Amino acid sequence: MLKLKLEKQEIILLTFFVILFILIRSINYKYHLNFSSDQASSSLKAYQLWKDKKMELIGPPVSFIIDGRQIFHSSITYYFSLLFLLPAHFSPAVSSYLFTLFATLSLIPLYLSVKTFVNKNSAIFMTIIYSLLPFYIDYSRFLWNPNFQFILTPYLFYILALYKKYKSKILLFCVGLGSGILLLFHYQYIVIIVVLFFYIMKAEKNLKRSLIFSGGFIAGFSPLLVFELRNNFYNLQTALLFVKEMGSSKFSNNWFSPHYILSVSFFTTLAVLYFTKLNIGKKINLITFLLLLSLSIVKYFPHPESAFGSSANWNYPKEEKVYKIITTEDLDSFNVVNLIYDTKANVQKYLLTVNNTQENLKDYYHNKYLYIITDKGDPLNDPAYEVATFKPSKILKTWKIDNVHFLYLIKRQ
Repeated sequence: MLKLKLEKQEIILLTFFVILFILIRSINYKYHLNFSSDQASSSLKAYQLWKDKKMELIGPPVSFIIDGRQIFHSSITYYFSLLFLLPAHFSPAVSSYLFTLFATLSLIPLYLSVKTFVNKNSAIFMTIIYSLLPFYIDYSRFLWNPNFQFILTPYLFYILALYKKYKSKILLFCVGLGSGILLLFHYQYIVIIVVLFFYIMKAEKNLKRSLIFSGGFIAGFSPLLVFELRNNFYNLQTALLFVKEMGSSKFSNNWFSPHYILSVSFFTTLAVLYFTKLNIGKKINLITFLLLLSLSIVKYFPHPESAFGSSANWNYPKEEKVYKIITTEDLDSFNVVNLIYDTKANVQKYLLTVNNTQENLKDYYHNKYLYIITDKGDPLNDPAYEVATFKPSKILKTWKIDNVHFLYLIKRQ
């Protein structure tokens, strides 16, 4: 049987890190939870695909828009999300926590693969980094396509470690297959795939083996290849347009976000350990563990004012509070706008939709009522088109969400 073995002491060590991994991420979980625009819109799409029993090839787009064009990731994001949304009955908090528990399992293939490629001390080092580095803690607590790619990466490491040990052509094909599948989640994996390809070429010095890896990659990435063939290479043409316009006024200067290097940073750390053969001893591991544990305790034990990736003083429990007020009012013909960070109010639309609110939440022109979530004093004169087109109108009710944010109910006159 193809496998890598754990010794008794290693099982005890990994059990400790599994518990620690869960405990650190469970502290003030709902208040740290990032369930905002991207997460809500993606989860809503997953819900609709499940409800309609539909299959699609493309998924969420990248952040950039140039001349009305975007590059799309694969729909695998939606279907993978359902693994956590369905058993949680589409609860954002429960589904995200289930994902966090699933992320814990990646400790095992991560440890075994690094142990195989480098040594036991390096495997412990990577386990510490994965468990306690705040960058990785933050991105292993909510549903999002870069996060899915990140927590699945150790499984690719594991298949690669099995191939290193057994030299099976089937395993090599699976390495390519896994690489192609992971690229479907987010395009940052292109960097990793290029490195893997040249590593296999250099290690094997065999064209046939490189072709086996490439064949696996094509099979894994085939859903988006089919989309490209059906749509005149839309993503490729858009990517070339992005390259052409890079540096122009059409291209935002704020192009970088930390999640763009989430999986790449993880892979790079392993690559540095492998190629440099750094001598990581027990002292370095102990110091790293104590430093990161202390940093995590300082960072996550205090009650956060804002959720990760959210607007100032805003979090998911406040979204829940707004949702409960809206459903308690039980109005017909209404819509919602969030003037804090997302005028489309995707989180509210997700909660209302999955809980069977029969409203046309895309229509801002014919609804009788409008809920406005805001931190501004005069919501009726806000320039957002959802409010600007809702006139003439008057304020019927006001609710205080916290010391800064309010929910207004206005009625069209």
